[in-house]
Amino acid sequence: MWEGVHLLYAPLVARPAYGLPPPEAADQLRRNARTAQPDVSLVPSMRLAHRERGAEAVADLWREAPVELRRIAVMHWLICYCLTVGFNEIRLGPAEAASLVRRAIPAPSGPFR
Repeated sequence: MWEGVHLLYAPLVARPAYGLPPPEAADQLRRNARTAQPDVSLVPSMRLAHRERGAEAVADLWREAPVELRRIAVMHWLICYCLTVGFNEIRLGPAEAASLVRRAIPAPSGPFR
């Protein structure tokens, strides 16, 4: 599962966070990771880990995260990826991307690793 997540998040974390210069972006990611709802805090934590310590740190963070948080993070990364990638200058809007991902990823029924 990690390899697929890495393919989704890698092109996205290289982009500026919140349109801020790197030091301020890292501070904002740190604040968001600390204050976010527990079910979404993994995503800013992954972005921050990548900026500060690289991909291997993100892999460790992923492996240590509870399974239920991984599922939410995958959905988030997939929605972001859908919003970023387009075809013939057409991109999905936020509601369309979220709807696509929710329909494509089945409800949890077993382990999600």
